[in-house]
Amino acid sequence: MTHLELSILYNIMKNIKLTIKIFVPILIITSLVAFRVLFYQQNSGQEILGKYSSTEDANWVWEFRSDGKLYDYYEEKLKDVYFFSIETTSPQCGVKVDVGPLFKYLSLKNVKGDKEENCYEIYSLDNESLQIMYFNSSGFMSFKKSK
Repeated sequence: MTHLELSILYNIMKNIKLTIKIFVPILIITSLVAFRVLFYQQNSGQEILGKYSSTEDANWVWEFRSDGKLYDYYEEKLKDVYFFSIETTSPQCGVKVDVGPLFKYLSLKNVKGDKEENCYEIYSLDNESLQIMYFNSSGFMSFKKSK
């Protein structure tokens, strides 16, 4: 091989190494973010299951069941039943909302077939509590999860 051919080969190898150094970390980071988003979306409906009592009025209880329904009780009497879903898309209830892995929305539709849909932004959801805010409202609703 001539000196020119070796020089060209060396430059090609150097460019390949630089490309690998740039794209491999980007690929790894992108894969990790995609996995987290996919994992979050697959588990988002399961994390809310259980009974929650209002922190403002202990007589008001919401029970989220695995059948996709929310049972709304007051003083242990069933008041309403809703289909519930946790959404991460826009719009919600006709309102353009923020999207991304940090934004979740609770959608409730009465099982009676009413066209009315109630939407809430979820601010906190964990093993102990649920904190939401009704759209177009400034007040939070807080619930404590029953053990």
